[in-house]
Amino acid sequence: MINRQEWLKANGFILDPFLLESFHAETDLLLIEDLFVESYVDMDDATLLFGLADIFEDSYIPGSRFIFSKSGGGKTGIIKRIHWENKGVDLFIDKPRVLVIDYADHGYSLKESSISCHINRIISLVTSALDIKKLSDNRKSYNGRSPKLALKSLVTLSEQLGYKGICILVDNIDVESYEKILPLALNTELNKIKGLSIKFFIPEELFFLGQQTLPFREFKPYILQWDEKKLVEVLSQRLSLCLKRELNLRTMLPGISSLCDVDISETIQNYFINVGKLLGPGGMWEFGYYLLEEHTKSSELTTELIGEKAFVYARLRMTESLLKRIAPIDYGLVEYFQDKYEQILKRSVYRDTKAKVFLCQSILCCINKDQDDVYRLLYKALESESYKPLMIHLDTLPGENLHSAIDRMIEDAEFFLPCFSVHTLKKKSDKFYYALSLAMEKQREYPGHRIYIIPTLIGRCKLTDYQLKQIRPLELSKKDFFFDLVRALEKGIKPVRNNQL
Repeated sequence: MINRQEWLKANGFILDPFLLESFHAETDLLLIEDLFVESYVDMDDATLLFGLADIFEDSYIPGSRFIFSKSGGGKTGIIKRIHWENKGVDLFIDKPRVLVIDYADHGYSLKESSISCHINRIISLVTSALDIKKLSDNRKSYNGRSPKLALKSLVTLSEQLGYKGICILVDNIDVESYEKILPLALNTELNKIKGLSIKFFIPEELFFLGQQTLPFREFKPYILQWDEKKLVEVLSQRLSLCLKRELNLRTMLPGISSLCDVDISETIQNYFINVGKLLGPGGMWEFGYYLLEEHTKSSELTTELIGEKAFVYARLRMTESLLKRIAPIDYGLVEYFQDKYEQILKRSVYRDTKAKVFLCQSILCCINKDQDDVYRLLYKALESESYKPLMIHLDTLPGENLHSAIDRMIEDAEFFLPCFSVHTLKKKSDKFYYALSLAMEKQREYPGHRIYIIPTLIGRCKLTDYQLKQIRPLELSKKDFFFDLVRALEKGIKPVRNNQL
């Protein structure tokens, strides 16, 4: 028996290419950060996995949101690569980078796994990663807002600090943590925030569960797979980078052949590749560790090359390891997660449709511009925040009685926003003021602290009605009008949803 490190040193290695720590993907920073390291996946996927350009050019292109891989298949390598590609922001020398945040600590309880809890934790991670001085100067820009709005604000702040956007990497997912991250994974609205990307790195054994529960229709999964050519390159590259500098000429070693007897070197390399196709690079490093260990057990000379005996015993150990990894699908677990999925969706219906908001304005044809402003500034913005906005000309059907429709909307809506402009005040619409009178009657049923009517001003105009003048209006001309509106809606809806009226 010979010393493993002495054998490696005698063959020109300064690092063990098959360390125990290397079982699970590329964890050696020296290998990841070497300037000559190639991409570990097909370059056709580099934009999705590394560059992230598609996500930040168009917020509605989700990119590769769910990345599945076997243990040791390369998830860690991709995560480290994303960090490496996006480190060091210098706008004067290099292109702006993405702020990469690891969301890998899932020690929180199941009760703390609601979407709001997830967003608050992510916000905490982002704020700690951003520039402290500039962050304190901008703290008012996100304090007191809803979690989703605060996340939007932090994306904007990161862009002001020179980043292209924010990428959240969700890792360390097992069956237990899968249940915890499910509310976050099911929330498709977050990936519509421009400049924000959330990627989930999930073990391949949970792929069947993912098919039953995750929104694959909207986010196509990426299964990390390796072809033979790429595996040979990665194997050769790892061996080359672990050699002494004078021996490492930046050229790939021909696989494992220089370490093995000539007559079996090709057979051993083929076995490496077969293991790699099944398990990824981590599996190859595991087999390499067994191979060197079995060789040093039976060898007597530090210069002796790996022979057939070591190969046979290493193969037996690898087979035993493979059998331990293969587990049948637990259909009881699938059924459990399907039920959990339905429960979360039910809660999402209640949560996502936070409140119905009646955006009431004149429907006179001469003020279409007002309608466009309300639609653009309020209707679409409220939709993006999961509210249910209502407008007369959008939520009625041809042939429907408008007065009856207004009665229905007043009855259904939890908030009433009468939208005033110079045109509205000059040319009074019967239907607009009919809706306003019904809303005023409904307001009288509520206690004074209940926010219900929110007068909304389009452009420069002043309210004339005495009762409305007692209520602070929402001015669309102000910069932060929408954040103020959401805060008012959240404050107004609490007593309604909690039956406190």
